[in-house]
Amino acid sequence: SWLLDPSSNHNLGNIVLKGFINEVINTMDISSDNFTFEDIDFEDVEVRREWENIDLLIKVDTYVFCIENKIFSGEHSDQLTSYKNKVEETFPKLKKIYIYLNPQGFSSIEESEIYIPISYQVIIDILENIDYLKANKFNETTKSFIDQYLVTLKRDIMGIEENSELAEKIYI
Repeated sequence: SWLLDPSSNHNLGNIVLKGFINEVINTMDISSDNFTFEDIDFEDVEVRREWENIDLLIKVDTYVFCIENKIFSGEHSDQLTSYKNKVEETFPKLKKIYIYLNPQGFSSIEESEIYIPISYQVIIDILENIDYLKANKFNETTKSFIDQYLVTLKRDIMGIEENSELAEKIYI
């Protein structure tokens, strides 16, 4: 939530949020919705963590993004349906986008037609491709945090070993 919140003290503004939402839009089947990245006004953003047990809820413009984050656990007790119903009830006038974030980008079992599967590789790609020169007031503390977060994501969440990546770069 810290990286996705433009008002956080990372001084990255909305770079990570825009990258994430752009990837979600590219993953979605939106041909009938005429929904594009350019449709979103990123001036008014609200990020809620663990709101109503929903891992992450992001209100942007006329959209609400409901993100269920699964790392080392699976779905249980109709939670995705419950979250969807709560979001529908609370934000009836906003366009709703449901995201199922997990290491492999697998679809939800419960709500595969509603929740868009997104892999943690998307987060890795966004963070590795941040243009640090354009990031407003980017500092070493934030850079260090992101570097350590990337190591953790790759090694502990995705199971990617740094030595394997290096070997692949050398041999390819």
